[in-house]
Amino acid sequence: MRVTHKTINNNLLHNLNSSLKRLNRYNEQLASGRRISLPSDNPVEAENIMRLKTSLSQNDQYLKNVEDGISWLDATDSALDQLTGILHRVRELAIAGSNESLEESAREALATEIKELFDSVIQVANTTHGGKYLFAGQKTAGASQPFTNAWGSEPPFVRQDGITGEIVIEIGAGSQVAINVVDEDTDGLFTKALETIAKTYDDIMNGNIDSLSNETLKYYDETMDLILTARSETGAKQNRLEVTKERLKDLDFNFNRLLSSVQAVDVAETIMHLKAEENIYQLALAVGARIIRPTLVDFLG
Repeated sequence: MRVTHKTINNNLLHNLNSSLKRLNRYNEQLASGRRISLPSDNPVEAENIMRLKTSLSQNDQYLKNVEDGISWLDATDSALDQLTGILHRVRELAIAGSNESLEESAREALATEIKELFDSVIQVANTTHGGKYLFAGQKTAGASQPFTNAWGSEPPFVRQDGITGEIVIEIGAGSQVAINVVDEDTDGLFTKALETIAKTYDDIMNGNIDSLSNETLKYYDETMDLILTARSETGAKQNRLEVTKERLKDLDFNFNRLLSSVQAVDVAETIMHLKAEENIYQLALAVGARIIRPTLVDFLG
């Protein structure tokens, strides 16, 4: 086959252009810190990077859900702790009110405090966290509070309808957990607590000594059982989410490490390749200038 000056010129230009592309790629890698800028650079590695980024994004969302869930449960436990303290005080007042020798003024003082404790329970029942009601089921937002004080009416409170839904968060692939305490329609802990306090108030005001010593304390015990169950379940979920949080943080670290190993450029190695390619390019340029000086000068011009 006859080799013409045009063939030599074209081959030289092709080789010089290929070398320039490699030089540009090495410079881009050093500037960005990444081995792959475009999928076409390495389709297989690019697919692995996309898969790792997707997994990392999902893991970050799970981690955010878990942290939000822990925060919600912490606020819930704090509210239930307040409720526990209020009920303990109600029991003390019920026992004090069961004293037959108690004067009327003393009974009225006990009743006044119990009324204030009733108000406090309403406040706890309407506790918000991040602008959302803790004990309103899925009705966490809006102007309507879960419980409204209706002292003097029967019953002495209004419980909003439809506040029994669970708030469920996703903490992993196919793994979910409900983070809220649901106040059931007739057997909810706040419903029971408010009924217990209202009964204690009536018994003290009416001097129902037997009821204060027996039935009212039974109401109290039933209410405390509900609260203790709720706190136990809340604590178990807190522990589960704390363990899950640590696992997700480990996964996050591993995903980032894998992504870095696949994506990050080896600076020393890339500089070595860059220097070698620069030498190759300069040598090819010099050789080409001697072989086809006029054509090369035209090309450079």
